[in-house]
Amino acid sequence: MNKKEIIKTLDIASFVSAVIATLLVLIFQFTGEYMVMKASIVMYAACFLLLVTLLSFKVHSVFSKKEKVDGEDDSNEQTSKKKATAIVLLVLASIAFIFTCVLLVLY
Repeated sequence: MNKKEIIKTLDIASFVSAVIATLLVLIFQFTGEYMVMKASIVMYAACFLLLVTLLSFKVHSVFSKKEKVDGEDDSNEQTSKKKATAIVLLVLASIAFIFTCVLLVLY
């Protein structure tokens, strides 16, 4: 498998785990079973972990690209925006993953 196929597989897995977790939360609302809620928190943690992995790949690809030096300020501004956005999204996903893991331990 090449890098593109791995990223696509991780993306699909993240989406599926988020959908399953949301369905488990809806089931918990009607049944009130403890194990259903615990399983949904685990699925959300898996979803955020996969999201952190995907965003880590994105940050790596943004910072590893060799930019052409043409003296264009517009491309440098776009590149710096991409880098800042990638880092902010990675940090937010990491915080969500940590929060979900703490919630899993406490619940």
